[in-house]
Amino acid sequence: MQKRAQQLWIPGLLTLILSMVFLATLQELGFHARMVSWRDSDILFYVPWLVSLPFFGALGAYISSRAGGSRGTVLLASVFPALALTWRFSRCFR
Repeated sequence: MQKRAQQLWIPGLLTLILSMVFLATLQELGFHARMVSWRDSDILFYVPWLVSLPFFGALGAYISSRAGGSRGTVLLASVFPALALTWRFSRCFR
């Protein structure tokens, strides 16, 4: 297996999958989003999920670090869910 897959893709995708499964679990358990009005739009915040993201990011960073990733790779693996979701939603609202 290539180093890039071990150091970036596996930890990053694991972090993304775990965070999405946790969000789905919160929704199934009945947690509701908190709506915040900002300017002319409303923003939904899943507070428990947002609080959990640093822990999932730390797990991804730990796995990437154990695989021998550089600081940049470790950082990228830890913020992978935020980057993936930002990219996805920016493509939806064009």
